[in-house]
Amino acid sequence: MFEHASTDNAILFTVDNMCYELVQVKKNWEAAEHDCVAKGGHLAHIPDAHRQTVISSNVQAIHSYEGVWIGLHDRQHENQFQWTSGMTLTSVYILLRIHTLPIIND
Repeated sequence: MFEHASTDNAILFTVDNMCYELVQVKKNWEAAEHDCVAKGGHLAHIPDAHRQTVISSNVQAIHSYEGVWIGLHDRQHENQFQWTSGMTLTSVYILLRIHTLPIIND
C-alpha cells in the first residue's frame, strides 16, 4: 500500500483503506498536486465527516499549523469547486480548525 510513499519528511496513515501521506515540505498547490500524481494519487479528497475527523486529527497531532493543501480547487472556473481526484463534489468537508490553503511563494 505504501510503495509510492516518501521516506523523508512524511507521515503515513490510512483512513478506510485509503493511504494518506502528510509531507512536511513547503510547496505551492501545483507542485504539491504534481508530487501526489507522480506517486499515483492526488491531494487529499475529503468526502465525508468521518474522513475529515480522522485526517484533521492526524494533521493536528503532527503538523505545525502552517497550513496544508487539499485537492479541492476552482482553477478551471472561479467559485466552481472540484476535487483533483475527479470525484464528484456533493458535499464539502474541509479541515475547519486549521488554515487549509496557505499562499506559498516560490
